[in-house]
Amino acid sequence: MSQHTITAEVVVAFALCHRKAHLLLQGTAPKTASELANLLDQRRFANQIRQGLLPLSPEDKININTFGTLTDERILHTLIQADDIEVYCDILAQDHTEGGTPFYKPTRIIGTYKIEREDVLLLALAAYALGTLQRHFPTTGTIICFAGKKHEVQLKKHYEQLKILLTTIRKWLSTPSPDIAPVMLNEHCPHCYYEQSCRAIAETKNDLTLLHRMSLRVARSYQKKGIFTIEQLSFLFRPRRRKKPAVNRPAIHRLELQALAIRSHKIYVHIIPSIERQSTELFLDIEGIPDQDSYYLIGLLICHDTTEEFLSYWANTSSEEEHIWLQLVEKVNSFPKAPIYHYGSYESRYASKMIK
Repeated sequence: MSQHTITAEVVVAFALCHRKAHLLLQGTAPKTASELANLLDQRRFANQIRQGLLPLSPEDKININTFGTLTDERILHTLIQADDIEVYCDILAQDHTEGGTPFYKPTRIIGTYKIEREDVLLLALAAYALGTLQRHFPTTGTIICFAGKKHEVQLKKHYEQLKILLTTIRKWLSTPSPDIAPVMLNEHCPHCYYEQSCRAIAETKNDLTLLHRMSLRVARSYQKKGIFTIEQLSFLFRPRRRKKPAVNRPAIHRLELQALAIRSHKIYVHIIPSIERQSTELFLDIEGIPDQDSYYLIGLLICHDTTEEFLSYWANTSSEEEHIWLQLVEKVNSFPKAPIYHYGSYESRYASKMIK
Protein backbone atom coordinates (compact mmCIF):
# COMPACT_ATOMS: atom_id res chain seq x y z
CA MET A 1 0.00 0.00 0.00
CA SER A 2 1.43 3.38 -0.97
CA GLN A 3 1.62 6.16 1.59
CA HIS A 4 -1.47 7.97 0.34
CA THR A 5 -3.65 5.05 -0.75
CA ILE A 6 -6.89 4.44 1.13
CA THR A 7 -7.71 0.75 0.96
CA ALA A 8 -11.01 -0.94 1.77
CA GLU A 9 -9.39 -2.51 4.83
CA VAL A 10 -8.57 0.92 6.26
CA VAL A 11 -12.09 2.26 5.63
CA VAL A 12 -13.74 -0.72 7.34
CA ALA A 13 -11.25 -0.51 10.20
CA PHE A 14 -12.05 3.18 10.71
CA ALA A 15 -15.79 2.40 10.92
CA LEU A 16 -15.12 -0.28 13.55
CA CYS A 17 -12.20 1.16 15.53
CA HIS A 18 -10.14 4.33 14.99
CA ARG A 19 -7.08 2.77 16.62
CA LYS A 20 -7.10 -0.15 14.19
CA ALA A 21 -7.26 2.24 11.24
CA HIS A 22 -4.36 4.26 12.69
CA LEU A 23 -2.22 1.14 13.08
CA LEU A 24 -2.92 0.05 9.50
CA LEU A 25 -2.10 3.50 8.11
CA GLN A 26 1.16 3.52 10.05
CA GLY A 27 2.10 0.20 8.46
CA THR A 28 1.80 -1.88 11.60
CA ALA A 29 1.00 -5.08 9.76
CA PRO A 30 -0.83 -7.82 11.67
CA LYS A 31 1.01 -11.10 12.17
CA THR A 32 -1.94 -13.43 11.75
CA ALA A 33 -5.65 -13.11 11.12
CA SER A 34 -8.17 -14.53 13.57
CA GLU A 35 -9.62 -18.01 13.11
CA LEU A 36 -13.00 -16.49 12.30
CA ALA A 37 -11.48 -14.25 9.61
CA ASN A 38 -9.73 -17.24 8.02
CA LEU A 39 -12.96 -19.26 8.10
CA LEU A 40 -14.98 -16.48 6.48
CA ASP A 41 -12.31 -16.06 3.79
CA GLN A 42 -12.54 -19.77 3.00
CA ARG A 43 -16.34 -19.64 2.80
CA ARG A 44 -16.24 -16.50 0.69
CA PHE A 45 -13.78 -18.20 -1.67
CA ALA A 46 -16.14 -21.21 -1.92
CA ASN A 47 -19.09 -18.91 -2.61
CA GLN A 48 -17.13 -17.13 -5.35
CA ILE A 49 -16.57 -20.48 -7.09
CA ARG A 50 -20.29 -21.25 -6.81
CA GLN A 51 -21.05 -17.98 -8.55
CA GLY A 52 -18.70 -18.81 -11.41
CA LEU A 53 -15.67 -16.79 -10.33
CA LEU A 54 -12.51 -18.81 -10.90
CA PRO A 55 -9.75 -18.24 -8.33
CA LEU A 56 -7.18 -15.62 -9.29
CA SER A 57 -3.92 -14.50 -7.79
CA PRO A 58 -3.65 -10.82 -6.75
CA GLU A 59 -1.54 -10.10 -9.85
CA ASP A 60 -4.30 -11.39 -12.15
CA LYS A 61 -7.00 -9.03 -10.90
CA ILE A 62 -8.19 -6.47 -13.43
CA ASN A 63 -7.09 -2.97 -12.47
CA ILE A 64 -9.61 -0.31 -13.45
CA ASN A 65 -8.93 3.42 -13.26
CA THR A 66 -11.09 4.52 -16.20
CA PHE A 67 -14.27 3.30 -17.90
CA GLY A 68 -13.79 5.02 -21.23
CA THR A 69 -13.15 1.83 -23.22
CA LEU A 70 -15.06 -0.82 -21.24
CA THR A 71 -18.07 -2.40 -22.97
CA ASP A 72 -18.31 -5.85 -21.30
CA GLU A 73 -21.63 -6.79 -19.72
CA ARG A 74 -19.80 -8.24 -16.70
CA ILE A 75 -16.29 -7.70 -15.37
CA LEU A 76 -14.97 -10.13 -12.78
CA HIS A 77 -12.26 -9.76 -10.14
CA THR A 78 -11.74 -6.01 -10.45
CA LEU A 79 -9.47 -3.73 -8.45
CA ILE A 80 -11.01 -0.27 -8.73
CA GLN A 81 -8.64 2.69 -8.37
CA ALA A 82 -10.31 6.09 -8.14
CA ASP A 83 -8.24 9.06 -6.92
CA ASP A 84 -6.69 7.79 -3.67
CA ILE A 85 -9.22 4.95 -3.16
CA GLU A 86 -8.39 1.32 -3.91
CA VAL A 87 -11.11 -1.32 -3.48
CA TYR A 88 -11.68 -4.84 -4.78
CA CYS A 89 -15.03 -5.86 -6.28
CA ASP A 90 -16.12 -9.37 -7.25
CA ILE A 91 -18.44 -8.45 -10.12
CA LEU A 92 -19.19 -5.29 -12.07
CA ALA A 93 -22.40 -5.62 -14.09
CA GLN A 94 -23.84 -3.18 -16.57
CA ASP A 95 -27.12 -1.59 -15.50
CA HIS A 96 -29.56 -0.70 -18.30
CA THR A 97 -32.54 0.16 -16.06
CA GLU A 98 -32.04 3.93 -16.10
CA GLY A 99 -31.97 4.25 -19.91
CA GLY A 100 -29.30 5.93 -22.01
CA THR A 101 -25.69 4.89 -21.58
CA PRO A 102 -25.41 1.80 -19.39
CA PHE A 103 -23.41 2.16 -16.19
CA TYR A 104 -21.76 -0.43 -14.00
CA LYS A 105 -22.94 -1.35 -10.53
CA PRO A 106 -21.09 -3.56 -8.01
CA THR A 107 -21.78 -7.04 -6.69
CA ARG A 108 -20.08 -8.38 -3.57
CA ILE A 109 -19.91 -12.07 -2.63
CA ILE A 110 -19.70 -12.89 1.08
CA GLY A 111 -19.06 -15.97 3.19
CA THR A 112 -21.94 -15.56 5.67
CA TYR A 113 -25.66 -16.20 5.56
CA LYS A 114 -26.48 -12.77 6.98
CA ILE A 115 -25.33 -9.39 5.74
CA GLU A 116 -23.13 -7.52 8.20
CA ARG A 117 -22.47 -3.81 8.46
CA GLU A 118 -18.96 -4.24 6.97
CA ASP A 119 -20.39 -5.98 3.87
CA VAL A 120 -22.64 -3.01 3.11
CA LEU A 121 -19.79 -0.57 3.73
CA LEU A 122 -17.48 -2.42 1.32
CA LEU A 123 -20.19 -2.54 -1.33
CA ALA A 124 -20.85 1.18 -0.89
CA LEU A 125 -17.13 1.95 -1.15
CA ALA A 126 -16.88 0.02 -4.43
CA ALA A 127 -19.94 1.88 -5.73
CA TYR A 128 -18.48 5.22 -4.61
CA ALA A 129 -15.21 4.49 -6.42
CA LEU A 130 -17.21 3.41 -9.48
CA GLY A 131 -19.21 6.62 -9.41
CA THR A 132 -16.04 8.69 -9.23
CA LEU A 133 -14.71 7.02 -12.39
CA GLN A 134 -17.85 6.72 -14.51
CA ARG A 135 -19.40 9.98 -13.21
CA HIS A 136 -22.57 8.17 -12.28
CA PHE A 137 -23.05 6.82 -8.77
CA PRO A 138 -25.02 3.54 -8.66
CA THR A 139 -28.18 3.78 -6.60
CA THR A 140 -28.15 0.06 -5.78
CA GLY A 141 -25.68 -2.79 -5.48
CA THR A 142 -25.96 -6.53 -4.91
CA ILE A 143 -24.68 -8.79 -2.11
CA ILE A 144 -24.72 -12.57 -2.63
CA CYS A 145 -24.75 -14.40 0.70
CA PHE A 146 -23.38 -17.89 1.35
CA ALA A 147 -26.76 -19.51 0.71
CA GLY A 148 -26.70 -18.05 -2.82
CA LYS A 149 -29.49 -15.56 -2.17
CA LYS A 150 -29.06 -12.16 -3.82
CA HIS A 151 -29.88 -9.03 -1.84
CA GLU A 152 -30.28 -5.65 -3.47
CA VAL A 153 -28.89 -2.87 -1.27
CA GLN A 154 -29.85 0.80 -1.50
CA LEU A 155 -26.62 2.81 -1.57
CA LYS A 156 -27.54 6.50 -1.63
CA LYS A 157 -27.79 6.85 2.15
CA HIS A 158 -24.33 5.29 2.61
CA TYR A 159 -22.48 7.77 0.41
CA GLU A 160 -22.67 10.57 2.98
CA GLN A 161 -21.26 8.30 5.69
CA LEU A 162 -18.43 7.34 3.34
CA LYS A 163 -17.62 10.95 2.59
CA ILE A 164 -17.22 11.65 6.31
CA LEU A 165 -15.00 8.60 6.79
CA LEU A 166 -12.84 9.43 3.77
CA THR A 167 -12.47 13.09 4.77
CA THR A 168 -11.16 12.11 8.21
CA ILE A 169 -8.79 9.48 6.84
CA ARG A 170 -7.41 11.99 4.29
CA LYS A 171 -6.73 14.45 7.11
CA TRP A 172 -4.80 11.72 8.92
CA LEU A 173 -2.74 11.07 5.79
CA SER A 174 -2.08 14.76 5.03
CA THR A 175 -1.01 15.57 8.60
CA PRO A 176 0.36 12.33 10.05
CA SER A 177 0.73 12.23 13.82
CA PRO A 178 2.96 9.90 15.86
CA ASP A 179 0.12 9.57 18.38
CA ILE A 180 -2.17 6.59 17.89
CA ALA A 181 -5.88 6.69 18.73
CA PRO A 182 -6.46 5.51 22.32
CA VAL A 183 -7.61 1.99 23.11
CA MET A 184 -11.41 1.68 23.11
CA LEU A 185 -12.43 -1.96 23.42
CA ASN A 186 -15.66 -2.90 21.63
CA GLU A 187 -17.58 -5.87 20.24
CA HIS A 188 -15.25 -6.11 17.24
CA CYS A 189 -12.17 -6.83 19.39
CA PRO A 190 -12.53 -10.66 19.55
CA HIS A 191 -12.23 -10.75 15.73
CA CYS A 192 -9.31 -8.30 15.48
CA TYR A 193 -5.65 -9.21 15.12
CA TYR A 194 -4.68 -6.37 17.46
CA GLU A 195 -6.86 -7.62 20.32
CA GLN A 196 -4.12 -8.97 22.58
CA SER A 197 -1.97 -5.84 22.44
CA CYS A 198 -4.95 -3.51 22.91
CA ARG A 199 -6.37 -5.52 25.79
CA ALA A 200 -2.99 -5.55 27.53
CA ILE A 201 -2.87 -1.75 27.32
CA ALA A 202 -6.47 -1.45 28.57
CA GLU A 203 -5.74 -3.72 31.55
CA THR A 204 -2.62 -1.74 32.43
CA LYS A 205 -4.64 1.49 32.41
CA ASN A 206 -7.68 -0.09 34.09
CA ASP A 207 -9.64 1.34 31.17
CA LEU A 208 -13.40 1.91 31.32
CA THR A 209 -14.04 -0.13 28.16
CA LEU A 210 -13.00 -3.29 30.02
CA LEU A 211 -16.45 -3.17 31.64
CA HIS A 212 -19.14 -5.31 30.06
CA ARG A 213 -21.95 -3.15 28.60
CA MET A 214 -19.73 -0.09 28.49
CA SER A 215 -20.42 1.38 25.05
CA LEU A 216 -18.02 3.78 23.33
CA ARG A 217 -20.57 6.60 23.58
CA VAL A 218 -20.97 6.16 27.34
CA ALA A 219 -17.20 5.78 27.85
CA ARG A 220 -16.56 9.06 26.02
CA SER A 221 -19.20 10.83 28.13
CA TYR A 222 -17.44 9.69 31.32
CA GLN A 223 -14.04 10.74 29.92
CA LYS A 224 -15.38 14.25 29.29
CA LYS A 225 -16.10 14.37 33.03
CA GLY A 226 -12.55 13.28 33.88
CA ILE A 227 -13.41 9.63 34.57
CA PHE A 228 -10.92 7.37 32.76
CA THR A 229 -10.53 4.24 34.92
CA ILE A 230 -12.77 1.63 36.48
CA GLU A 231 -11.50 2.64 39.94
CA GLN A 232 -12.48 6.27 39.38
CA LEU A 233 -15.92 5.21 38.15
CA SER A 234 -16.50 3.05 41.23
CA PHE A 235 -16.49 6.09 43.52
CA LEU A 236 -19.47 7.57 41.67
CA PHE A 237 -21.86 4.93 42.97
CA ARG A 238 -24.34 6.20 45.54
CA PRO A 239 -27.06 3.83 46.74
CA ARG A 240 -30.52 5.33 46.64
CA ARG A 241 -32.89 5.16 49.59
CA ARG A 242 -36.29 3.78 48.75
CA LYS A 243 -39.15 5.16 50.80
CA LYS A 244 -41.50 2.42 49.68
CA PRO A 245 -40.68 -1.16 48.72
CA ALA A 246 -40.48 -1.61 44.98
CA VAL A 247 -43.29 -3.62 43.45
CA ASN A 248 -42.30 -5.45 40.26
CA ARG A 249 -39.68 -2.79 39.57
CA PRO A 250 -37.02 -4.15 37.20
CA ALA A 251 -33.42 -3.93 38.34
CA ILE A 252 -31.37 -1.40 36.36
CA HIS A 253 -27.80 -2.25 35.44
CA ARG A 254 -25.52 0.47 36.79
CA LEU A 255 -21.97 0.69 35.51
CA GLU A 256 -20.86 2.50 38.68
CA LEU A 257 -21.99 -0.44 40.83
CA GLN A 258 -20.30 -2.88 38.46
CA ALA A 259 -17.07 -0.93 38.86
CA LEU A 260 -17.48 -0.91 42.65
CA ALA A 261 -17.94 -4.68 42.66
CA ILE A 262 -14.65 -5.08 40.80
CA ARG A 263 -12.76 -2.69 43.10
CA SER A 264 -14.13 -4.15 46.33
CA HIS A 265 -14.07 -7.79 45.12
CA LYS A 266 -17.68 -8.21 46.23
CA ILE A 267 -20.91 -9.37 44.63
CA TYR A 268 -23.83 -6.96 44.95
CA VAL A 269 -27.39 -8.19 44.54
CA HIS A 270 -30.11 -5.75 43.45
CA ILE A 271 -33.00 -7.88 44.63
CA ILE A 272 -32.83 -11.21 46.42
CA PRO A 273 -34.71 -13.57 44.11
CA SER A 274 -37.68 -15.42 45.52
CA ILE A 275 -38.09 -18.80 43.86
CA GLU A 276 -40.80 -21.19 44.88
CA ARG A 277 -39.45 -24.67 44.31
CA GLN A 278 -41.77 -27.19 42.71
CA SER A 279 -41.83 -30.96 42.83
CA THR A 280 -41.16 -30.97 39.08
CA GLU A 281 -38.89 -28.42 37.38
CA LEU A 282 -37.76 -28.12 33.76
CA PHE A 283 -34.39 -26.84 32.58
CA LEU A 284 -34.10 -25.84 28.93
CA ASP A 285 -31.03 -25.40 26.73
CA ILE A 286 -31.07 -24.75 22.97
CA GLU A 287 -28.19 -24.84 20.51
CA GLY A 288 -28.24 -23.21 17.08
CA ILE A 289 -26.29 -21.38 14.40
CA PRO A 290 -27.01 -17.64 14.75
CA ASP A 291 -25.57 -16.79 11.33
CA GLN A 292 -28.13 -19.07 9.68
CA ASP A 293 -30.90 -18.29 12.18
CA SER A 294 -31.35 -22.05 12.64
CA TYR A 295 -31.69 -24.34 15.67
CA TYR A 296 -30.49 -27.92 15.59
CA LEU A 297 -30.67 -29.16 19.20
CA ILE A 298 -33.07 -28.80 22.13
CA GLY A 299 -32.01 -30.18 25.49
CA LEU A 300 -34.60 -30.62 28.26
CA LEU A 301 -33.78 -31.71 31.81
CA ILE A 302 -36.81 -32.85 33.84
CA CYS A 303 -36.14 -32.85 37.58
CA HIS A 304 -38.59 -34.68 39.83
CA ASP A 305 -38.28 -34.97 43.60
CA THR A 306 -35.73 -37.78 43.51
CA THR A 307 -35.19 -38.51 39.81
CA GLU A 308 -33.89 -36.78 36.72
CA GLU A 309 -34.70 -37.35 33.05
CA PHE A 310 -32.76 -35.79 30.19
CA LEU A 311 -34.21 -35.52 26.67
CA SER A 312 -32.57 -34.25 23.49
CA TYR A 313 -34.32 -33.37 20.24
CA TRP A 314 -32.15 -33.15 17.13
CA ALA A 315 -32.87 -31.49 13.78
CA ASN A 316 -30.61 -32.81 11.02
CA THR A 317 -32.08 -30.41 8.45
CA SER A 318 -33.90 -27.07 8.58
CA SER A 319 -37.14 -28.82 7.65
CA GLU A 320 -36.98 -30.80 10.93
CA GLU A 321 -36.78 -27.70 13.15
CA GLU A 322 -40.55 -27.36 13.43
CA HIS A 323 -40.82 -31.05 14.32
CA ILE A 324 -38.45 -30.84 17.30
CA TRP A 325 -40.26 -27.69 18.48
CA LEU A 326 -43.58 -29.55 18.48
CA GLN A 327 -41.95 -32.42 20.37
CA LEU A 328 -40.76 -29.97 23.01
CA VAL A 329 -44.17 -28.32 23.32
CA GLU A 330 -45.88 -31.68 23.72
CA LYS A 331 -43.48 -32.72 26.47
CA VAL A 332 -43.66 -29.39 28.33
CA ASN A 333 -47.47 -29.41 28.21
CA SER A 334 -47.44 -32.68 30.13
CA PHE A 335 -46.13 -30.70 33.13
CA PRO A 336 -48.48 -27.69 33.20
CA LYS A 337 -47.43 -26.48 36.66
CA ALA A 338 -43.69 -27.00 36.26
CA PRO A 339 -41.54 -23.85 35.93
CA ILE A 340 -39.07 -23.66 33.02
CA TYR A 341 -35.58 -22.35 33.73
CA HIS A 342 -33.08 -21.23 31.10
CA TYR A 343 -29.94 -19.07 30.91
CA GLY A 344 -29.99 -15.78 29.03
CA SER A 345 -32.39 -14.64 26.31
CA TYR A 346 -31.46 -17.09 23.54
CA GLU A 347 -34.17 -19.59 24.47
CA SER A 348 -36.78 -16.83 24.83
CA ARG A 349 -36.03 -15.50 21.35
CA TYR A 350 -36.25 -19.03 19.97
CA ALA A 351 -39.66 -19.59 21.57
CA SER A 352 -40.95 -16.23 20.28
CA LYS A 353 -39.81 -17.06 16.76
CA MET A 354 -41.37 -20.52 16.74
CA ILE A 355 -44.67 -19.29 18.19
CA LYS A 356 -44.96 -16.77 15.35
